[in-house]
Amino acid sequence: MSERILEVAETLLMRQGIRSTTLDQVVERLGISKKTLYDYFPSKEALVEAVLDRFLSRIEQQINELHAAHAPDPLLAIIATANFAYHTLSSFNPLLFQELPRLAPTLQDKLFARIRTLIQKNLHANLHAGIQQGLFRKDLDLDFIPVWMFYVLTQVILNPDFAQAVGRSIPEVYAESALLFLHSFTTEKGRQHLAEHQNLIRQTYGRSRPI
Repeated sequence: MSERILEVAETLLMRQGIRSTTLDQVVERLGISKKTLYDYFPSKEALVEAVLDRFLSRIEQQINELHAAHAPDPLLAIIATANFAYHTLSSFNPLLFQELPRLAPTLQDKLFARIRTLIQKNLHANLHAGIQQGLFRKDLDLDFIPVWMFYVLTQVILNPDFAQAVGRSIPEVYAESALLFLHSFTTEKGRQHLAEHQNLIRQTYGRSRPI
């Protein structure tokens, strides 16, 4: 039953945001009583937290699968993960990001902390492997870069005000930012390898689905 509740709640939250999603809507769609809902989730905040936790667990599993699939090529692994992250974040209703600081600041802190940890773990592993292969510079600060990338991703790249200021679409901003990041990380060998994927990176973010 808890999985069914979470599925319905996630659908509603992604479509309507936190404020417009009510427990009454959840129980009505499931055909259950509020008492049954409270047996699993004692409050709306607990339900929202469980939905986000479930969502992030799914994302973490998919990113781990991407990492494993592209393990021989750390540069391509970063490109594939960045592409996946973009399409995943783009599927979020912007209302969720706007409402979290006001309606559930503690949940926002937990959400962002977990995303930061996920980025740090994945990026650290790929950068380290790329350094070993001569694709990335040996002087990279592997602790600083993931934090920096997370901040730029959430505060600049996915900020529609920034896209408007530079006269680009958000997909264009994301693609060009990804290329700038990767150029700053790579050695000459890495840049030659990156050139093979450059057009693919620019084209990918205009698609409705990830590669």
